[in-house]
Amino acid sequence: TEVRIVNQQGEEAPPDEWGEVIVRSPMVMNGYYNHPTATAQAIQDGWLRTGDIGYLDPHGDLWIVQRRSDLIITGGENVYPVEVETVLNQFPDIIESVVVGLDDAEWGQLVVAVVVSNDPQSLNLVELQQHARQHLAGYKVPRRWLVVDALPYNASAKVDRNAVKELFQ
Repeated sequence: TEVRIVNQQGEEAPPDEWGEVIVRSPMVMNGYYNHPTATAQAIQDGWLRTGDIGYLDPHGDLWIVQRRSDLIITGGENVYPVEVETVLNQFPDIIESVVVGLDDAEWGQLVVAVVVSNDPQSLNLVELQQHARQHLAGYKVPRRWLVVDALPYNASAKVDRNAVKELFQ
């Protein structure tokens, strides 16, 4: 099995640079049954586009970061939710967080965050936002925030990102 990491232009990414994981092997599927368009999108030049974002480290080990469908594009810039969540989770009193993109007419998507806190009553969202600004580019800092008691999870024990988006409705 061959594994590569490619950027949005389909060029191979250097070690430690995030991109889409693509694979090629005799064991990879031939295509989707009766769905030639989906097959053409998923398999290009014999390489299966997995839809996963990851990177290869200098030793050639593969690290999966998240699904490509979770990628947020705001003002033409890519925001990987896991990067923002890592910064938010480093803030005192944050137990966990999830970052999603909400559709926006002006920016394409807005970066928004839902956080779970040890002490929701004393959590200072202004300080949390300042913390995010210290560690992230401005376009990656969430524009809207919600504090909840618990994040919604699906049957696979993963955060249900669609349910998180609905919290903002």
